[in-house]
Amino acid sequence: MPNFSEVREVKARVQGRLFGIQGVHAVGVGHKLVKGQPTDDIAIMVYVLKKKPASELPAEEVIPAVIEGVKTDVYESDVPRPFTDGSRYDTLVGGIQIEPAGLDSGFAGTLGFIARSKDPVPKIFAVTCRHVVGMAPSALPTNLKLTSNATSIEFAGGNTPGSLVTITIWVPASSNFEPRRFYVLYVTSDTDTLDSIAANVVSRINATAVPGVVASVGGEPESGGVVITLTLDENVKFKADGAFGAHQIDASAPLQASVKGNKINMAGAGSVTGGAYIAVNVGGEQASFSAFASLAKGNLPPANAQAVADAVNKFVQDSQIQNLTAIPTNAQVSITGAQEIECDVSTDVRVGQPTNCFCSSCSPCCSRRIGLVFDVLMDPDAALIQLDAGIKYKAEIEGVGPITGTRPVTVTQVGVRKRGSASEPALTHGKIISLDLDGVSIEKDEDHSPPEWHLFVGFYTGAFSIGPGFSVEGDSGSAIVSEDANEIMGLLTAGSDTVTLASPIDGILKAFNIVVETATTAEEDVERTVPASAKAPIADSATTPVFATGLESRLRDAQRAIAATQAGTELIAVVERHADEARRLVNTNRRVATVWHRNCGPQIIQAGLGALTKPEYPLSSEIEGKPVTECLLKIQEIFSRYASPAFAADLNRMGPRIIELSGRSYNQALAVLREMQSSE
Repeated sequence: MPNFSEVREVKARVQGRLFGIQGVHAVGVGHKLVKGQPTDDIAIMVYVLKKKPASELPAEEVIPAVIEGVKTDVYESDVPRPFTDGSRYDTLVGGIQIEPAGLDSGFAGTLGFIARSKDPVPKIFAVTCRHVVGMAPSALPTNLKLTSNATSIEFAGGNTPGSLVTITIWVPASSNFEPRRFYVLYVTSDTDTLDSIAANVVSRINATAVPGVVASVGGEPESGGVVITLTLDENVKFKADGAFGAHQIDASAPLQASVKGNKINMAGAGSVTGGAYIAVNVGGEQASFSAFASLAKGNLPPANAQAVADAVNKFVQDSQIQNLTAIPTNAQVSITGAQEIECDVSTDVRVGQPTNCFCSSCSPCCSRRIGLVFDVLMDPDAALIQLDAGIKYKAEIEGVGPITGTRPVTVTQVGVRKRGSASEPALTHGKIISLDLDGVSIEKDEDHSPPEWHLFVGFYTGAFSIGPGFSVEGDSGSAIVSEDANEIMGLLTAGSDTVTLASPIDGILKAFNIVVETATTAEEDVERTVPASAKAPIADSATTPVFATGLESRLRDAQRAIAATQAGTELIAVVERHADEARRLVNTNRRVATVWHRNCGPQIIQAGLGALTKPEYPLSSEIEGKPVTECLLKIQEIFSRYASPAFAADLNRMGPRIIELSGRSYNQALAVLREMQSSE
């Protein structure tokens, strides 16, 4: 019976053949499952969108029961997609909710664990996923359609500029080299037609010089489009991953980045420290990589362009990538040697716990800031949040206990658990069902059927998976911990109803050059404090969470005064009745979250709390240059669209009253509530 090592070698040789089968989105290694129960056989795990009887499939799409003496196991699963406990923790631990401030994020995730750098004076980090703190939420729809079979690809529909075509080619091992994988990516231009798209993709494939592959334009179209044909050596396989939409840009954001071809154009300036999340797909044998650039408060576009170029060039130098350079010129960065690049900008890289409520000059009491985004990875999907000085933390995970160390992932059927801030119950248990998983991560429009857009996230390699029921959206960033010894084995990065995907811990620690904070003895399981010498850079005037003396009593006094009016009593009841649902919508529904953040929802709440400290001063009619009434109307509209019937009815009934109070001081608002009472 083949062992894990032998099966992994076979999997590496044959996965290209399996990826070429329609509907296959991942291939790994694990114990073969029979009626959901593991057997002793180590098998090649083939993940498919829909499991069908062999009698319903054409011969070329039937997955063999045995390949090179190794059994296969077909596992039905959706493509995993990047996936809140809204309690406040004054001492940070793993497994709790965090929420970024950036407009491109707008949803909560989970703090996985605490780590430190290897510097003489270590920086202290909270570790979570890249997509929790920085991934764009959606793409623009594309008219470009892509279909393929074993030897050809057809382009149909029409060109939408900025559409992305991705193709993966597998070459089996030979006496000269190990199995190899080649990536081909092409972004359509403003002037592209179906003919030029096909010609450019052919040119990209042939320029990659994949052994045993020659591409040419020509073939019989089935959908009235343009066909390219691939001549392949035996056992060489390819997969056309799809045609994806371009990243959506928030035209109203004060800080922006747009990508056209190999150029990144920076615009605007931020009022707090922002960040650029750069993804570079080199193509050929080079896997995707990412870089992160901190964009200082008030920086003009040329300075931001320089920061982006510096971040890319540092990664290139550290990773010894050949023939890739980022060159800044005024507000533009040109990246040579890449097939496709992305740059998503967050106007604010602060992170809060449990929410992204940050203090302002008028209301320092409401800050829940814990630190700033420091660095990110694409594969594995991970991010570091540098914690602010004075933040307290423990080397443990809520509900799990002290972390004793780390453990590499080498076999399946190992018992694991995780504490995610969105799961109910938060602590879930499962078993690793496969490892060495390679595939493509995508985002898709959840509001329409069929989806109107798909967004390419990146290629992932070497992941492992856990069976159904282990996670829900919002658990991203959770630490995967061994059931028996509280050792961190990985970071939860994506999932579906049937499978959870995770990145092994050793790759994350090596890439970031960090060490997990542990507490192997009772004496070590103590509260620790981030020292002032390890302080994160200042993003604005609020650098640490502080609580203003007297505000809690002011809140209690205000609630009593408001409740003394009939209209105020009704308003308080509505807030209390729907607060949990509103938080859940912001944390789990990206459409709601995006509108909430783009229309200054957190800032409006902060301003309202700040009004309690200066009851005679009217609130500004604008926040960040936007009319408050307009923002409130848009927030009401998006909440009503996705809320429960009871919540939507209360919003429609009470919305006009809330909007009427905007722009007034606390004392004026209280007077309006009393007038409402007397006039009814």
